[in-house]
Amino acid sequence: MKEKPVTSTGPAAGAEALRAQRPQTSALIDRLDGLLFAPADDLGVTRAERLALATYAAALHSEEAADDFADRLVRLGTPAAVVDGVRAAARRDLAPGPYGVHKGGGALAAESRPGPYLSVTPELRDLVGTRTAHALRYAHLLVLHPRDIRPGDLQDMFDAGWTQRQLILIAQLVSALTLVLRVRQGAAVAASWQHTNGVQA
Repeated sequence: MKEKPVTSTGPAAGAEALRAQRPQTSALIDRLDGLLFAPADDLGVTRAERLALATYAAALHSEEAADDFADRLVRLGTPAAVVDGVRAAARRDLAPGPYGVHKGGGALAAESRPGPYLSVTPELRDLVGTRTAHALRYAHLLVLHPRDIRPGDLQDMFDAGWTQRQLILIAQLVSALTLVLRVRQGAAVAASWQHTNGVQA
């Protein structure tokens, strides 16, 4: 059975109808889904790890956005307790972002916006493993604290067993996923407006 692409979940039929009328966009996003979650060379980042990251990163945007990835992770054989733990970690951090603190004072210091961080707790390590726990924290930083990433955060990833190439891949996965979720949200808003106003897409 062919899995649903990244954009197949979400606010619903209106967005899907609008998406269906954009064949080039649809094909591009489907291709992106394949590259992210079923690549020819996974570079040592397993499909389960990719889907766990996607579940967490999507859940930072909304619970609904994470449903498809969580379902795919369960179908892959991941215990439901692990999937629920990944979603619960995101739920604790679900808040408007991104955050960031400007260092050194100056005019930008007034724009600093501190926010919560995901902690790699013993409980999280026991649930998903040290490697995945640190990857979730890295995804948290990429989505909610992009200005606050420091060399020590990268070293934590290396210490957990990730390589430099894999860090780049994770950053690309999270960035692409975030973009697609925002495009989907925009499409849903546009479809809702068109439906309300009787405008044909």
